[in-house]
Amino acid sequence: MEPDGSCTSERHADPPLGVPEVIEPSWLTSVLRQSRVIDKARVRSTVGESIGTGQVAENRRYRLDYDVDVPGAPRSLILKEASEDPTSRSTAMLMGLYRREVLFYRLLAPRLRIRIPACYHAAIDEPSGRFILVLEDLPPTAHVDQLTGFSADHAMLALEQAAALHAPLWGSKWLGTLSWLAGQQGRTADNVMILPKLMTEFVKRYADTAPPRVLELCERVAPGAAAFALRQPKPWTAQHGDFRPDNMLFGARNGEVPLAVVDWQTVGLGPGMVDVAFVLGTSLDIDARRAHEVDLVRGYHQALCAGGVEGYDWDRCWRDYRRYAYYALTFLAPSAVLVKRTERGDRMFLTALDRAVAQIADLSAEELLPS
Repeated sequence: MEPDGSCTSERHADPPLGVPEVIEPSWLTSVLRQSRVIDKARVRSTVGESIGTGQVAENRRYRLDYDVDVPGAPRSLILKEASEDPTSRSTAMLMGLYRREVLFYRLLAPRLRIRIPACYHAAIDEPSGRFILVLEDLPPTAHVDQLTGFSADHAMLALEQAAALHAPLWGSKWLGTLSWLAGQQGRTADNVMILPKLMTEFVKRYADTAPPRVLELCERVAPGAAAFALRQPKPWTAQHGDFRPDNMLFGARNGEVPLAVVDWQTVGLGPGMVDVAFVLGTSLDIDARRAHEVDLVRGYHQALCAGGVEGYDWDRCWRDYRRYAYYALTFLAPSAVLVKRTERGDRMFLTALDRAVAQIADLSAEELLPS
């Protein structure tokens, strides 16, 4: 296991294992041997089960049986692969989401302090869009339902990890050399131009089910969505882009790991405050956010400074927090149109957007939008 979560497959000279058509015990044996997790032992059999609620990828847990006892060897692994839904899969390929996550584990994870699952293998076949990640399993975990929302304690843990993600590469010139990362969440100049159209489509699709204030604000903001996405002042850093409870494992390994963050398909280059505004605005009950918001953002700012970030004072931090409250609209409304539609997915999108609209109003954030 790599304690920093980085992927071993990029650093070994062994022949690449690629993306298998079928997951066999022999293939998993090769993965674990190449990662130096096991030596002469072999995986004798596996039992797989679908897990999670992801809409653009499939996640399965594989329980492992070895031919000999191997102290410390994982008894289960998480395998992440391309979605079986054609719409979700084509969207992910168009926006480079699968490639982005594979390269995150290969290249970016070793430079960060955020707690993520260790990666044993990461590979992609770009023409077909097929990819695979073999990741550390961290059971048992205390799941936090996106619909129910965070407690203030959950939010504090999340922002501690946000600072551990943002601080190490704050203002890094190296990040700007990574062409796969520089298009924020796949948002190149070409891609962001479709945001107004997608937000308008969201208003049409959810006209009968979305809260009226969500529909009204989406309709009003849609024409300027591209300008908002493209005009994001520096300093920039690595950002998660979809920082919310469904992508967080709380109390993993019976509390040994307070929080691990997963799902890096939307990792991008941009202001770190995007993650902070997004998670507090969409994942806390509205009253809880109002009660704890300032203290939570101050805690994040203090963690950034303790992590080595300089020249980013509290006034700038709070202003950025207000400005990027709008990110939820430009990210979630288009996503709701582009991915496989499910009952839970609709509830998640509409709940998160309703909370975000309340956050925007509370912060008087509209005055900070680019003209």
